[in-house]
Amino acid sequence: MNGWTFDAIREAARGEWVGPPPRRAEPPVGAAIDSREVGAGMVFAAYKGERADGHAFLGRAADAGASMAIVTDPGGVPEGLGMPCLRVDDATDALERLASLWRGLMSGLRVVGVTGSNGKSTTCRLLHAAACSGGGLAGSRTPRSYNNAIGVPLTVLNAKPGDRVLVCEIGMSTPGEIAARCETARPDAAIITTVGEAHLEGVGSLEGIAREKASIAARLPGGAPLFMPAGIGVLEDAVAALERSPRVVRVRYEEDACDADHVVAGVTGAGVGVRFLLDDAALEIPMPGVHNAMNAALAVLAARWLGVGDGAVRAGLARASGAGMRLERESIPSGPPIAVINDAYNANPSSMRAALGVLGGEPGLRRVAVLGDMLELGDSEGRYHREVLGLANGIADVVLTVGPRFAAAAGSGRGDPDAAAISRIADAIRPGDAVLLKGSRGMRVERVLGALRARYAHAGDTERSAVDA
Repeated sequence: MNGWTFDAIREAARGEWVGPPPRRAEPPVGAAIDSREVGAGMVFAAYKGERADGHAFLGRAADAGASMAIVTDPGGVPEGLGMPCLRVDDATDALERLASLWRGLMSGLRVVGVTGSNGKSTTCRLLHAAACSGGGLAGSRTPRSYNNAIGVPLTVLNAKPGDRVLVCEIGMSTPGEIAARCETARPDAAIITTVGEAHLEGVGSLEGIAREKASIAARLPGGAPLFMPAGIGVLEDAVAALERSPRVVRVRYEEDACDADHVVAGVTGAGVGVRFLLDDAALEIPMPGVHNAMNAALAVLAARWLGVGDGAVRAGLARASGAGMRLERESIPSGPPIAVINDAYNANPSSMRAALGVLGGEPGLRRVAVLGDMLELGDSEGRYHREVLGLANGIADVVLTVGPRFAAAAGSGRGDPDAAAISRIADAIRPGDAVLLKGSRGMRVERVLGALRARYAHAGDTERSAVDA
């Protein structure tokens, strides 16, 4: 690709070579920060993290075929490595600069930025399935939840020459992050899935969250669409306050009394899937949770904007797959089996409500909610934990909690999330139960699933089917 050379890479990253690249070497395509994910011809960024130093894995990356590495410690480069290394002061800054260069060279690429308090990963997967798996457009999407200062540059750098679509998840925890990520991704269209009580500790209020989410629209080119749910007052206010008004495409549920361009109607759960109408088009997704109808509707509208017809959209949605620990189902053989819904990747009040709604529709001898603390809620954490606990008690037959915040809400002691507590929770789960695991990432509520697997290992291998929220 013209403009993507080792010299251009060095200049963009503001680095110096530790062992320069061979004269006729091909410049890299793709990037990774985990040596286990390095493929032939990729950039390996050797981060010094809390648990590991990426410089220790430079040899593994070279063996895997990396064409170069980004390093911050030239003393950590082994003698005779055989792979050019670019020394930089800040690896994250270097990745962002390289991603910005790569994005600018991808003239035929259309980027759809996806943000929101909940449902970002699901919506990314649904849009990629509709546009690429169904519509046949060459393209890629954010892997896992790569939506921060490292993840967005990696997503952009892993877009391939010839790609027509990149679905890029964009997240935030403090003000200004979405604007910064958009400087790298440069979205051509955007989706805001919802605004909810997430990252209140860093942003301060629901209005602040709405302003941050709406800031994605301020970075769109003129006439580009912003797809969003209708009737969210704080989001409507935030979009209206933007200096340059985007072309807003709104979607509402049929029961909502608000103006919208499109209507979602007839939403029904069908086993592990959801059916609904978007205007007059009948659609289905292989994911549980009626709340996912809105995520799918937003993805469909974006796919239509990309030029994909509804027949191809349906075919793509049927092949959509979910991410790990987002309403991921697993059956633990125990006679009768324990049905586990693992939604333990992260949590905030609105995603708790949605997950508990899924549990409420589950068959089983008992419905058991295992809830881990919701983090980053600031001064409102006590109120939100009490509200979610009250909702859970109205839906589940048994509510078990992990962490001091839910313990305080229940008036039940310290709630230390240690291994003994996880074991006690597993002890309380019986054969035939339907179990929801939900909590913020720091609570690692999925450990309950590990304890159940170990306990019932004698019953044979588990059967898993992954779905996403």
